Amino acid sequence: MKPTNKNTYTKENDYNCKFCFTKTNNYKQIKNITLLFFFVFNLIIFSQNQFDTLSIKQVAKGVIHYSIVEPNAPWTLDVLKIDLAEDIIKIEAGISKDKITGFERTSAMASRYNFDGHHIVGAINGGFFDGNGQDVGMQIREGEIVTQSNNWSAIGFSSAKEPFIERLSLSSKVILSNNISQNINGINKNRETDFLIIYNSYFGSTTGTNQYGSEILIEPISPVQINDTIKYIVIDKKIGQGSMALSKGRVVLSGHGSSKDFIDSLIAIGDTVSVIQKISPAPDKIVTLLNGYPKIVSNGENCALSCYAAEGGSNTFATARHPRTAAGFSQDKRFLYFVTVDGRQTTSNGMSLPELADFLVKFGLYSAVNMDGGGSTTMLVRNNIVNSPSDAGGERSVSNCLMVVSLDYKSELSQINLSTNYANIFSNSNYQFSASGTDQYYNPILINSANIQYLLSHNFGIINASGLFTAGQKADTGFVIAEYEGLIDSSLVIVNSIVKLELTPEIALSDTTNKIQFNVKAFDIYGIDKKISTNNFNWISTNTNVGTIDSLGKFTGVSEGTTNIIVNWNEISDTSIVTIEFKKGTSILNSFDNLDNWLFSGENIDTSNSNIEIANSHFTEGNSSVKLNYNFVYQSGVQNWAYLNTNIPIEGIPLNFGLDVNGNDFKHSIAFIVTNYNGEEFAILADKQLDVDEHFDTLKAKFSKPIPLVATNVFHFPITLTKIAVILASGRVVNTNYFGSIFFDNLTANYSEPTVSVEENKNLASEFRLDQNFPNPFNPSTTIQYAIPQNAKNNYAQPVTLKIYNILGQEIAALVNKVQNSGNYSVQFDARNLASGVYYYTLKAGIFSQSKKMILLR
Repeated sequence: MKPTNKNTYTKENDYNCKFCFTKTNNYKQIKNITLLFFFVFNLIIFSQNQFDTLSIKQVAKGVIHYSIVEPNAPWTLDVLKIDLAEDIIKIEAGISKDKITGFERTSAMASRYNFDGHHIVGAINGGFFDGNGQDVGMQIREGEIVTQSNNWSAIGFSSAKEPFIERLSLSSKVILSNNISQNINGINKNRETDFLIIYNSYFGSTTGTNQYGSEILIEPISPVQINDTIKYIVIDKKIGQGSMALSKGRVVLSGHGSSKDFIDSLIAIGDTVSVIQKISPAPDKIVTLLNGYPKIVSNGENCALSCYAAEGGSNTFATARHPRTAAGFSQDKRFLYFVTVDGRQTTSNGMSLPELADFLVKFGLYSAVNMDGGGSTTMLVRNNIVNSPSDAGGERSVSNCLMVVSLDYKSELSQINLSTNYANIFSNSNYQFSASGTDQYYNPILINSANIQYLLSHNFGIINASGLFTAGQKADTGFVIAEYEGLIDSSLVIVNSIVKLELTPEIALSDTTNKIQFNVKAFDIYGIDKKISTNNFNWISTNTNVGTIDSLGKFTGVSEGTTNIIVNWNEISDTSIVTIEFKKGTSILNSFDNLDNWLFSGENIDTSNSNIEIANSHFTEGNSSVKLNYNFVYQSGVQNWAYLNTNIPIEGIPLNFGLDVNGNDFKHSIAFIVTNYNGEEFAILADKQLDVDEHFDTLKAKFSKPIPLVATNVFHFPITLTKIAVILASGRVVNTNYFGSIFFDNLTANYSEPTVSVEENKNLASEFRLDQNFPNPFNPSTTIQYAIPQNAKNNYAQPVTLKIYNILGQEIAALVNKVQNSGNYSVQFDARNLASGVYYYTLKAGIFSQSKKMILLR
């Protein structure tokens, strides 16, 4: 029989209407408008963190599944949003094999509990468990306590579906009709001296006790729920016997010693007894509860680290990225959320607890708890695992799960449902839609898929007869519509595309020797960089006589002049300017005849007694030099800096800076600070420290290894010299005043490398030298310079090692481990993955060995 349908589709509204529904489609129209509103709301929030909602699917009345990604981390997340106000929705705990120990997959538990009138529409793995499969915290199923609390945070629900997340304590007692009571010492645990223990069917087939006690079998005559008084009738009593049989729906009270006497003398078959099991803090009449650890959202705020510290544990559990499972609820307690984050995969790295809590807060959760994660992380929706478990074998067997139950009975076909209610599809990409039949509660009903017709609201792509949709080239929004025998459903489709390109460098200077690598960021409609490979763009040089650019964005200069570099993605483009310029020889940047272009500043020095002035007594070019007078008090772990600030644009592509310097007290170090076109700073280190004598020494600072002062900075010409930085050396005696003078002259930019004569080779390193790293303290990188002298009679190579050690003497890194010729060397050490502290570096070459200390400060 053809079903009647309130969602009748009429083609008169096909391609030009906003939602493609007539007024008879109120249900579907309202559903899609609601989903669209939710999507736009979350888009505003998530755009700050580049979260992207890929699909939204209603899976039951009051239950919606979201598929979300963050492509840069990357993260893949699944969210179930559950409306607890929906009458037919219920939350239950699943217990592996209905026993306190054992393993069972979440999907198997859901299947076992699933039957008509009790449909499991969604589930996540539950709490933490030991090697025997026993949960290490409290579990409550259908009002019965399965295992007791360990004082970790747990999520629970009252019979009225009121959710709560708390760290719980338990107290229990049995009360007789004459108000005589006896404390209960535990649930489903070994009976010890004088103990009174409750056993239920989750413990096993019998209580497993010996004959030195008494037991009564009781059956409830009132609802079974925690934080309520449960009345039982005594249906059996055994004195001096053990191992009473256990069955579902009945419990055994087992007593030893004084508790045995209580049973023997005061309780008879047919008596009515009351049991009160109180957990606090919690609402009344609790029917469902599972252990978690730790609470990560409290009162709408991220408390992952503080709550974790309160509950205890290793720091790496909270801060390392792992697959995660979480559960929580909104401030009004109407909406419950199940969340999983995939991890240990190339498509998703997993989250730290603070990262997970941040996401949950942005999604609208007011309170949330972390559940067991790692390989256990599983989300089930309508019998399908929707996340990607990290274990090689797929879904892991666990001790329990948390389930969403729909208390409906399967009926006849009343609607068709597309595979998603919302899809976010990148331009020119394919997406396979499908449609299935369901009853009014979204229970599947078999239909003939060959009779499904797929339509589009307008021309924003194409869709074939099997539902394969190909998005158009431009960003757009529309609906995919499925029709089956008068029933329809629609899916909101966002065609995402590139709307902005950002080409770097924006301005570049080069010659015919140095190539320029251009990079491009491609931003979609949400402001997310899609990380598209450079060979997928169209590259153009507007003047190929000046230079050419290949398909990978690498530019090669041909002759002097200027050209534009244009990158295209469909109709979107961005442009950079490249100038090719040749310079040779040496250019004098400043002769230090006056102070017009120089300003003095410093860090950790006495600036009132430090300055710069013109000196006519010491110079190498012209008639004067600039004299730096410094004064400071040495303190351990503090670097003392003096700066000669300037603003000198540098022409062309120099090989190095040159500077004549005379400092006759300590071996100070020099760095040239330059900026590129957008103000990013780099340090160009001098090739050696100042000589301690009365003569000027010419320092060279090569551009081959510029050091970014911010890790993300990218070096490109043209550049501007902004300061000469001097790290002041001293005798390193704490609280000692150090002062002196340094002379500067003849600042040059050198465009051709001078030929090294045999005579100059004789001035190569004459002794081993290991310099103090620069800068020190440092964060995150520093430079270590050293010298290898000629070997006795010949300048032949010798094995050299330069290694980093921590304060325990453990090797951290080997920066150099090879044969090297005589010469001066410079090595950069990147410590971004190390903790703050003291480290040592040791140079070994032949019989020479020397170590120095350096400090990493984060």
